[in-house]
Amino acid sequence: QIFIESPIPNPTAMFRRDAIDQLGGYRDPEWPEDYDLYLRADQAGMKLAKTGGVYLRWREHDRRLTRTDVRYSRSRFQQAKAHYLAAGRLPERPFLIWGGGPSGAEMFDLLLDCGRAAEGFLDVHPRRIGGNKRGLPVYHVDEALGGHDHFILVAVGARNVRGEIRQFLEHGRRREGRDFLFVA
Repeated sequence: QIFIESPIPNPTAMFRRDAIDQLGGYRDPEWPEDYDLYLRADQAGMKLAKTGGVYLRWREHDRRLTRTDVRYSRSRFQQAKAHYLAAGRLPERPFLIWGGGPSGAEMFDLLLDCGRAAEGFLDVHPRRIGGNKRGLPVYHVDEALGGHDHFILVAVGARNVRGEIRQFLEHGRRREGRDFLFVA
C-alpha cells in the first residue's frame, strides 16, 4: 500500500538507529521527506508496519506546512512514487497502467520522465476501450488476465474500487507486489 499514500504519520514513525544510518537519514527531496524515507526503506527491502493504538493527536489547521508547502502537494507525492517505481520497485518486464483517466495519464507521464514507458492502458470505460491514450492502446481490463506477463500499475483514484480490482486480479492468479501494485 506504500504507493497509494504515505503509510505512517511521520511523528509516530520509529526506526532502529542502524536502519536510519543504512538509509542515510532524512533528505531534502522535491517531495515530502518522510515519504521519501519510507520509499527508500521499501526499496532497501525493509519491512514497515503500523502498530495498533493512538500515539499522537495533532491540531489540523490551514497554516500547517503540509498545507502550505508545494512539496506536500498531490503532484509531488506522485513524483516520488514514479521516481521509486522507476528506481527499482517496478520490475524490468513490460507493464500496463490500469486507468485511462487523469491518474493513469499522470503516472504514465511521470514514469516516462523517469525513463520507464508503459506499453498501454487498461480500462473499463466503454468510450476509452479500443482507443488511444498518450499514443498507446487502451485495452479492456480482461486483457490483464490474458496470456501476457505484463506487470500492472493500478492508477485508479476511486478508493471504493480497490477491493474489486484486487479481487479481479487475484482471481486471475495475479499477486499484489509480484504482478501488480496500486499507485493511486
